[in-house]
Amino acid sequence: MKILQKVIALITVLISTLSFSQVNMSQLGYLDLRTMHNSDLNDIWGYTDENGNEYAIVGLMDGVSVCDVTDPANPTELAYFPGMNSIWRDIKVWDDYAYITTEANQGLQIIDLTPLPGSTTLSSSIYTGPVGNEWDAAHNIYIDDNGIAYIFGANRGNGGVIMLDVNTTPGTPVEIGTFDQWYCHDGYVRNDTGYFSHINDGFFSIVDLDGFGTLGLTEVIGSLTTSSVFTHNCWTSDDGTVLFTTDEKENGFIDSYDISDPTNPIFLDNIQSSPGDNVIPHNTYIKGNLAITSYYCDGVVVHDVSDPSNMVEVANFDTAPDYSGDTFNGCWGIFPYFASNNLIASDIEKGLYVLSIAPTLSAYLQGTVTNAGNGQPINAASIEILGTAVNDNTDVLGDYSIGFTNSGTYDVRYSANGFYTDTIAIDFVTGQVVTQNVALEQIPLFNTTITVIDGETSLPVENAQVRIDHTLQSFEGITDVNGEVSFDLFYEDNYDISAGQWGSVTACLSPQMLTVANNDVTLEIFDGIYDDFTFDFGWIALGTATAGDWVREIPYGTSSGGDNPTPYTDVNSDCSNMAYLTGNGGTDPWNDDVDDGYVQLSSPVFDLSGYVNPGVSFNYWFYNGFGSGTPNDDLEILMSNGTEEVQIDLLNLNNAVESDWTLYEFKVTDYLSLTNTMQIKFICTDNPSGHVTKAGIDHFYIEEKSTAELNEASESIMVYPNPANDIIFIQGIQDGTVVLTDVQGKVVLTQSLIDNTLNVASVEHGLYIMQLLDEEGNLIKQQKQMIE
Repeated sequence: MKILQKVIALITVLISTLSFSQVNMSQLGYLDLRTMHNSDLNDIWGYTDENGNEYAIVGLMDGVSVCDVTDPANPTELAYFPGMNSIWRDIKVWDDYAYITTEANQGLQIIDLTPLPGSTTLSSSIYTGPVGNEWDAAHNIYIDDNGIAYIFGANRGNGGVIMLDVNTTPGTPVEIGTFDQWYCHDGYVRNDTGYFSHINDGFFSIVDLDGFGTLGLTEVIGSLTTSSVFTHNCWTSDDGTVLFTTDEKENGFIDSYDISDPTNPIFLDNIQSSPGDNVIPHNTYIKGNLAITSYYCDGVVVHDVSDPSNMVEVANFDTAPDYSGDTFNGCWGIFPYFASNNLIASDIEKGLYVLSIAPTLSAYLQGTVTNAGNGQPINAASIEILGTAVNDNTDVLGDYSIGFTNSGTYDVRYSANGFYTDTIAIDFVTGQVVTQNVALEQIPLFNTTITVIDGETSLPVENAQVRIDHTLQSFEGITDVNGEVSFDLFYEDNYDISAGQWGSVTACLSPQMLTVANNDVTLEIFDGIYDDFTFDFGWIALGTATAGDWVREIPYGTSSGGDNPTPYTDVNSDCSNMAYLTGNGGTDPWNDDVDDGYVQLSSPVFDLSGYVNPGVSFNYWFYNGFGSGTPNDDLEILMSNGTEEVQIDLLNLNNAVESDWTLYEFKVTDYLSLTNTMQIKFICTDNPSGHVTKAGIDHFYIEEKSTAELNEASESIMVYPNPANDIIFIQGIQDGTVVLTDVQGKVVLTQSLIDNTLNVASVEHGLYIMQLLDEEGNLIKQQKQMIE
């Protein structure tokens, strides 16, 4: 009995392990290439021989596999070609040859498939470009209907597009042209027109390639930034009038664009898989009325794009049920173009899948959302089919279009900031379009006044910045001469309120209830040098690097291989969730890092002339990794008093805490005399050659430290009188030097102690900083000294 129970338990575990989320898709076969070669998978493509047999050409980190998938229930590997280790391999097939790019320095691998199906003894060769103009690494490849191969992201020039003739002499490429205006990550070509994805720049270009073979000429005829500004791949509809793109970002979209006039691409629609779950789309391919997309963590997702202005998800198969969110795990690539209509997919951690898609119809809902009071359209109103993950937002005209695969009656919720929500029961019918226009009633406004006063004097503070945040709305404003700023609010609810200006410590209240009856708030701010980057106080960013500029933003966060190059949050001990970061774009750690130069962040000028022993504190973030060889980039900390600039520290892998917000402190008087023109600078530098470097700064402030911190002996030293006239008496030190500086940091008197007295008769009246140095020149006491 116990044995039977164990068997049942084991079967239950296996069923659970193999249970995949799927809608209108089914698994026909599976091959665990990951275990067979102890290597993660990457991209995949298909090949059909002259007898109609179907094959999967599968990229792995350490090689390429050729598999027979003619019998989808029993896929088998026929050949394996080991190669250099790389995350990226991309594959396309022309005639009877497979062409494989990789970012390892291996060149273009060419596998001769002509022996199939009679023999599985296959051979491969390597191409590295023309003599004198070689390249040996590239990110991707596409081959058009004329047998022209397009190499993307090669390590030559800007990493644009290299064009090869692979048709005239199959298996022996000949370079015939280039398009190298920008780095190009991927692309698609149809009828001598290229559609190229510029991932780092966030847009696609439409390029006229007609005549490049004879004249070497190309012309950009259109371009547009994609919705998540990280354009990864693109593919056109069968008639070439619509372009579909993916942005390889968390919560990234599949976009559709009307390109019937390629000089003027027009956005039509975008859609996400598992909205709000942060999943990342990879590559989309168009087959008839379907967009078939590989999604990290979500597997294969199929959308009905028969109406490209209202794309509807109709099928999915999750190859990676163990993963979710914004990680780069799961389905890498797909190939949907077999005559059998079978689909093959590569899962990074699991292996090769053979899948089928069931034919489906969509039920559509469309309409306009307007303001019931004035009939004006409402932009960004939310439409949700309750009980499903399907939602949409209106455009600037108030229009929306939405749909899914089920028939039946569903509640649809319409909502917008500042309006009462409305929920309507709607009958959906597959294959039909329902039009539902909705007028939302506006919530009455009420006014709140925020007053900012000086915490020491209780006087109003003019030109203070004020921010008020609610989950549904945020406002910023500047106080007037009365220290007041007003906002019109919709919601009687809790708000986060902050106020500050340069030269004061930012104050915040959270939560603060604001209602019609209780709508005025007063905040006190106190003098101080402080910035948690809740507000833009005028820090200056400049530099020579081609990427990774300093930006004041909410940290986006990246991770790879157990490393966190950028933070997911700011320092949590302050009023805001903002920080200064060297680049904050892209889901890949190597995107938007500091490249080929330096980036400098400089504070506004601040006054330390009234301080005695000021201490600077801030939190830094530093990362330096990836690439080849030992990472050697750095983060430099500099400080200036207006006449002199000194290096406080040079942080690198030898002395910095990596991938963690870390408190850094120093005393200014250890480096500089104090003036009213002080400034701190942070310089992050990408030193040759080729590593990822990122930095961050948050929660900067300066506070007066106890003069006792200068030296324990300073407590026994007496300086009097203060104020003084002609003579100052100093007791507790026998030998040493006295240095007197004015509030601008200018030295006005340097004198050795004689009979424990200091003659200041020649010094003008005013406030000075007195420093006492021992015989070795060490600072042992510092204080403010008034001379009358």
